[in-house]
Amino acid sequence: MKKSLSSQLLSGFSLAIVLVGTLTLVINYRLLQNDLDKQVKSNGQAIARSLEFATEGLLEYGNTSILQRMVQNYATLPKIVDIDIVAPDGKSLVLNKSVKPSNPSTNKHKFSGISSELDNAFIQAATSGLEIVIQTKIKNKQAFVHILPFSSKLFDNGNQYCNQRGLAIVAIDLEQVRNEAWAIFVTTTITMFIGILAILFLMLTLIHKYAIQPLKSLHTEIVNSQALDNIKLPKMLPDNEIAFVANTLVAAIAQLRAVESQKNAELSKINKELS
Repeated sequence: MKKSLSSQLLSGFSLAIVLVGTLTLVINYRLLQNDLDKQVKSNGQAIARSLEFATEGLLEYGNTSILQRMVQNYATLPKIVDIDIVAPDGKSLVLNKSVKPSNPSTNKHKFSGISSELDNAFIQAATSGLEIVIQTKIKNKQAFVHILPFSSKLFDNGNQYCNQRGLAIVAIDLEQVRNEAWAIFVTTTITMFIGILAILFLMLTLIHKYAIQPLKSLHTEIVNSQALDNIKLPKMLPDNEIAFVANTLVAAIAQLRAVESQKNAELSKINKELS
């Protein structure tokens, strides 16, 4: 079964738009996810640095209650899984109500024992003094854990903390960020899909008006002209390539018919002479 020109053009344009749109959406989703991941890391770093700055000063003056309130306030922020400030011996320096130590007898900090990878990261950050960002699972949630080591005069008084570093630990919910990225992606996809439908409808309307309809009219006149002596071009042909093709075709058909008429006349003359 032959397909009409309009369906062929529409299918071609639809396929091209869908392919380009899909590729654009995939790239957009990847870029959006990467950008949100960077924002998560940046937010975690900002919170950890503010905790580090406050901890160094407040510990020197023994203002642990202020430090506790600060940690509690940060823990209520959206996307925050948990926060803790840890001494070099691994104990929590604040009594955050949202933090339930995994080992109360030793007062270990909240993040202790979650995974060996995370514990190794704590040791590495405390010994090297380098910031570490690690992705792991906390409370059945994928999270970015930002670990920022800090120093205090409290750790240099010849006690068990001597020449060791504490840690400001911030865990941010990565799943919530990715869910937000997915929601934005779905909204973008729906918007683009509606736009594609609108573009296809407009293209189909314009193609039908300026190409399909004139070609159909020309086709009808050529089919009807098979029983006529001449071809009448449609009056509403657009002044473009379609009109040029139509005039060329009409001239070629007229010339062909003239040649056929001349041959028929010569054959008739020859037959009369032979008879």
